[in-house]
Amino acid sequence: MATPTQALAKHFSDNWSHTAISWANFNAFYDAGKTRTGYTNNELWVEPKIDLLESEGQIGNPTAFAKNVELYLLTVDIVGKRDSGTSNFSARSANLVTLYNRTNFTNESVKFYFRETEVHSGFVREDEYWNVPVVVQFGVSV
Repeated sequence: MATPTQALAKHFSDNWSHTAISWANFNAFYDAGKTRTGYTNNELWVEPKIDLLESEGQIGNPTAFAKNVELYLLTVDIVGKRDSGTSNFSARSANLVTLYNRTNFTNESVKFYFRETEVHSGFVREDEYWNVPVVVQFGVSV
């Protein structure tokens, strides 16, 4: 069985075709200066990151019924040149909200329960890039 991080990374990869995905937070090299083609927007890319917030066991149940509940935070940074236009960033944010806001699904035998998706204010990164974080908490039972 896949871990929650592996299962969510696969789900995101399978369901995201709008911009390139940088897996740099998963220790994979990503060349931001490379010319990309084949996406609905080639000037932006996304950088997903998954953090474990807490893990909690249900001690009161018999062993056969015991499950651990884990709570994670998914952060997807939408990154692009500062002159890409705010509508491009807004469109990608809306795609992420559609994909994960208050959604439940199963992938790789892992059940995901997503909470409300939040789009945060953007900020300048490395002088020439604009970064818009989109975050959502989700729980899994393992």
